[in-house]
Amino acid sequence: MTRVPRSPQDGMPRSHPAPAPHAPYLTPLRGRPNAFSRAEQHLEAHLAKSPWAAGRAWNETWSPGVLANSIRVDVMWARERCVVELDGPDHLDAAKYAADRARDRALQRAGFLVLRYTNDEVLGDVARVLDDLERFLEDRRRSTVLET
Repeated sequence: MTRVPRSPQDGMPRSHPAPAPHAPYLTPLRGRPNAFSRAEQHLEAHLAKSPWAAGRAWNETWSPGVLANSIRVDVMWARERCVVELDGPDHLDAAKYAADRARDRALQRAGFLVLRYTNDEVLGDVARVLDDLERFLEDRRRSTVLET
C-alpha cells in the first residue's frame, strides 16, 4: 500500500505557494513617531537633541478643506509650512508612488514644501538629512520674520 501524504510537510508539494503574510499596520499615534518605523524613531532621536527642530509634530493630520480628504504626514512644522515624509521600499509601488505625488501636490497648493527622504537615507546619513532640514527651516523662519 502506498502512503498518502496528508500535508506539505509529509512531502507533497503545494500546488501554489502560500501567500506571504502581511505585516500588521497600525496607525501611528498623533504627535509621536511611528513605533514600528526605525527611520522615524532614529530621526526623532536626533531631532530631540536639536533646538532648531522645535515646533515639529509627528503623524499629524492635515486637511486642505472641510470637504477634502485629510492627509496624515510623517512630521510637520506647520508655522514654517514644511512637511517631511520618510519613504520605505513600499513607496516604489506604482499605486503608492502615484498617491504620494497627489498628496504632495495638495500640500504644495497649500504652501507646504514637502521633503521626502528614504528610510535608507535617514538610517545611513542622518547628519545630511538634519543639515537639509535645519537650513530649510532657518531660511523659512528668516523669511517669515522679514515679511512681518
